[in-house]
Amino acid sequence: MSTSNRPLVPSFLQKPDDRLLRNYPAIWQTRVHLVLYYALLVAAAIFGLSFVTYANAKDNSTVGGMLTFTILISLLGMVIWVIYLLRFNVFKRFGQWRATDSLLMYVLFTISVAAIISICFIPSAVQTMRANQQFGNEEVVQDINEINRTACLLEYDILDLDWKPDTCRLISKREEEAVRVSVDTVAEEAISREDSYTRIDTADLRRRMSQTDSVVKLSDSVFIFYSVPDYQFVDSYKADEYTREKVLTSAQLFRTYLKTRPNPDRAVLVVRLNALAAKWAAPGYQFENGYTVYGSEEHYTYRIRKKYALTAADYGIDNVVEKKYEWKDDGSAYFRLLWYFTLSITLLLFIYRHSTTRTFFLSVLTAVLLSILTGLMLMGSGGGSEGENFFIFLVFYYLLFGVLSLVIFTARSRSVFQGIALNLFTFLTPFMPLVVASLYVISKRYAYLHNRTIEGSVYYAIRDDFDSGPVYLLAELAGPVLFLILLQFLIRILYRKWQAAPEQ
Repeated sequence: MSTSNRPLVPSFLQKPDDRLLRNYPAIWQTRVHLVLYYALLVAAAIFGLSFVTYANAKDNSTVGGMLTFTILISLLGMVIWVIYLLRFNVFKRFGQWRATDSLLMYVLFTISVAAIISICFIPSAVQTMRANQQFGNEEVVQDINEINRTACLLEYDILDLDWKPDTCRLISKREEEAVRVSVDTVAEEAISREDSYTRIDTADLRRRMSQTDSVVKLSDSVFIFYSVPDYQFVDSYKADEYTREKVLTSAQLFRTYLKTRPNPDRAVLVVRLNALAAKWAAPGYQFENGYTVYGSEEHYTYRIRKKYALTAADYGIDNVVEKKYEWKDDGSAYFRLLWYFTLSITLLLFIYRHSTTRTFFLSVLTAVLLSILTGLMLMGSGGGSEGENFFIFLVFYYLLFGVLSLVIFTARSRSVFQGIALNLFTFLTPFMPLVVASLYVISKRYAYLHNRTIEGSVYYAIRDDFDSGPVYLLAELAGPVLFLILLQFLIRILYRKWQAAPEQ
């Protein structure tokens, strides 16, 4: 059967397409070669459009609109692919089917779905690429420090140079409990009004010691914490997260440049500060337009920002930093999003291709009804403080569906109930290592809570005591491996036997 007259097949793919149809129909029916070709064309077009759209990294991000557009393109591509996919099914027609074809078909489905969905991530990736092309990591931090330093030197006379003290007294556990018990009494209120100290516990003390600009210890229980006025007129909280040079804090700026009156060359510094402000100014914020950043026009921070147009520079730096580090901060989340969408859609397609239409939709209906029933039972009995009861239900359902699926080996006819069980067992298999890992992590947390000391924050201590990240990562890697093994040595055999059995 020649494919030379097929309008959707490019000329250079005509012969490979015809060869796959004649010799490898299981591969040909997936149309993976055409999916990859057209996905590459669409990806190149979206890349070019994004490259032009995100020419200025200092501008506000507009990736949301482009994302909506790419989602619509992906949905359209998915629908077209599925329409062609459903036109021919070698498995159900008992055509030429090798022992590894089910496994191969699943892998090719995964590649095709991932190629279509990955288009949605191109605009965000291009936006990050453009920001990194235009501005270096160290460059951002160096310019932030130079802007803040220059503004401080030029406007030394209007800066607030007085550090604000906060006297704190460390209270014991007994005192803390006494305060909790008697806080509503008149005597306690009178004592509280007379006490000029801020009461802190040991957890607050450790936090303040790690974050304070300066501290004076008067005794074992009394501390004076000093907070420095704000000298950071531009900043971005993630700017120095991936750099050797760090953004100077207000305390560092004071100790380095403001402890003694500076004598700068004002003309040179004004030109340099204006150049930096223009360099980083975000489009649309070139002028302050009376916009009060800190609420009071008399505050020195507002006056300095307005005088040198630093609000626009602050917005520009924030926009650049957000784009530069988006994939460093959220890249793993994006890959997981791509993976789980791909996995779910691939499983549904695989199940549909190996099951009857009626059994497939009854399986979906069963899953919905079980979800509603499980939700009602959890509402009545409680889901557990960590949601462990939900995971226990999933394990129970998985084992139940597994047992019902194995009955297919001894069944003399094809039962819709066995087909439903096999479909749900297949769908749940890749997720079960993650479910078991969640139960393990919850058990570790309960064990720690049982043995922990009273002092400190419970959830903060849990994160310090047990790192669940490697456990979840191992489970995420184990899920696909487990599924591929069961697919080759169990699931494909069950589907073939169920499909070949006579109907009841």
